[in-house]
Amino acid sequence: MSAPYPLINGVRHSWASVEIKLDDDIILGITEINYKDKLDPGIVKGAGVRPIAFTTGSAEFDGDVTLLLEEFNTMISKFGPAWKTRQFDIIVTYDESGSGLSTIVDTIVGCRITDTEASASSTSVDGSVRKCPFKALDILWNGLSSAPGQPTATS
Repeated sequence: MSAPYPLINGVRHSWASVEIKLDDDIILGITEINYKDKLDPGIVKGAGVRPIAFTTGSAEFDGDVTLLLEEFNTMISKFGPAWKTRQFDIIVTYDESGSGLSTIVDTIVGCRITDTEASASSTSVDGSVRKCPFKALDILWNGLSSAPGQPTATS
């Protein structure tokens, strides 16, 4: 159930309440995370110009995470050689304890880094970071997948 309006002190989930867990380690040096899913239905046509149905479609899950340089190096050292082939889960928790808001936990399942971006600027006062786009096998939005499960054989 959502919080009633008006909100006391305007409390809502915010970046300050996000924790990200990679495997059994909590990574605190996350400066940004973005993730999304897409379920693109196939269009079925018969005779005529109009579609007559949809197929379930094809799902895609991806995003990117930006880590401070030290945390990035710690992570890839833990993964070892060929670290871009390593799969891991990311757990994002939105928790405003004591506010009356629910705790929301999104789980990004089976992530695999596909790219690594680095940049530096002599005029920046921010910490050095590495941005890591990733593909994933699923995203559980507060425990629920937006796509159906894989088909299984029945006997």
